Amino acid sequence: MSYLPPLRSFVEVYWCGSVTQAAKRLGLTQPAVSGHLRTVESLVGRALFTRSGRRLVPTPVADDLARAVGDQFASIDSALATLRARSTHIEGTVHLAGPAEYVTERVTPAVARLTHYGLSVRVQLGNREKLYELLHDGAIDLALTASRPSGGNLDFAQIDTETLLLVADPSTAQRVRTTPMSVADLCAERWVSYDEELPLIREYFEHRYGRGPNLRSAICVADLRAVRSLVEQGAGLSVLPDYLCAPGIEAGTLVPLGDPGKRPRNELFLAWNRANLRHPRVAFARDQLVEQLSRVQS
Repeated sequence: MSYLPPLRSFVEVYWCGSVTQAAKRLGLTQPAVSGHLRTVESLVGRALFTRSGRRLVPTPVADDLARAVGDQFASIDSALATLRARSTHIEGTVHLAGPAEYVTERVTPAVARLTHYGLSVRVQLGNREKLYELLHDGAIDLALTASRPSGGNLDFAQIDTETLLLVADPSTAQRVRTTPMSVADLCAERWVSYDEELPLIREYFEHRYGRGPNLRSAICVADLRAVRSLVEQGAGLSVLPDYLCAPGIEAGTLVPLGDPGKRPRNELFLAWNRANLRHPRVAFARDQLVEQLSRVQS
């Protein structure tokens, strides 16, 4: 007896958390997939999943088994999809999601290039929580994120690195540079942030000073491009990724502050749902985006 079909069904259920979804993706019936799960459970002698509402939650035994065999199936799916993409006409729609600022500033040329190969692209913009929810559910194929993805149904490649810069308009920068300032003095300045939780600003302070900032933003706006514009207009200090600051620094409307050797750096990733990667269009788009975005970095 070949144990590959039962193991394949197990991995698919593990990745998507549903017998129904696994059966649909494998082109099998639900009873067939359920039978495969029973076969694997009889082989390992332990339960593989518990039920939580409509979702199947893997047991520690399932986690161990998925780690042992899941990557092999993912590699096979990826290799087959890549070969099909090279030997057939690529068509269909690829669903991509990412932060609005990074997509706008760095990713749009690579997305435009995908359409030259006959693909349609649908882009969703959102924060990290929304991106991961869509990715885990298989509602999108690929996602751009500044956090290292985790989860049995996800894989990823590093595509870029961002450096966080403390920035101000020229007038504010001149005053801050010529006046000795403690951390408390710096916190007393006006600040512009993405939201009340002070993302990026908090990360900068923790990296640079070893503790979070004790400050309240003068302005919160949930778009880093708007934060950049407000800083350029003298509304306050902020911390922004270098790719957003580069045009303003070159034009002289933004001035970076602080020790260049003590600035936080974040890795940026392209993540994908392993179950969706078996489609040639997704594998092709993944390969193209990794190549194009990594080239921008270098």
